[in-house]
Amino acid sequence: MRTIVLNPSCTDLGLPEVRVGRASAFYALVRGVPAAFDNVQMHFCRPGGTAPSVATGVRVPGNDVRVYASPLHFPDEGRTRYHITARDAEGASVWLGSGTLQIEPSVLNADGQDAPLVPEDTYIRNPKTGLYHKLLAEANEDGEITLSLEQEGITK
Repeated sequence: MRTIVLNPSCTDLGLPEVRVGRASAFYALVRGVPAAFDNVQMHFCRPGGTAPSVATGVRVPGNDVRVYASPLHFPDEGRTRYHITARDAEGASVWLGSGTLQIEPSVLNADGQDAPLVPEDTYIRNPKTGLYHKLLAEANEDGEITLSLEQEGITK
């Protein structure tokens, strides 16, 4: 999971560069979101200037928001931008920052189709225990990938 820390004094492109594989999922923790804003969105501009796609975040304890964007948000490779906006309870929208987005080539599987990249240190939360379990990926000699979860969970 990537962490993006908002800085109230940042200028245009003041947020860190984000890298994601083409046709890959994106998961980030956005820190420092003012408490007055519930609806936080990340806008991912596409290479070539087409309309951006939008992923809405979910507020977690503190001033943090978790954002998940499906692989459909990143169909093309290239260098572009992302923006973070928020809306308050009355519907007023504010710009919270912008950064560079680098969409990189994905690894191809044996059939020549894209295999989405899983970010390092990806954790999945167990809603019953509240613990986070690390996602593990192992490939055998034929290139087949098996996914599993680390049994010992941690708190975040």
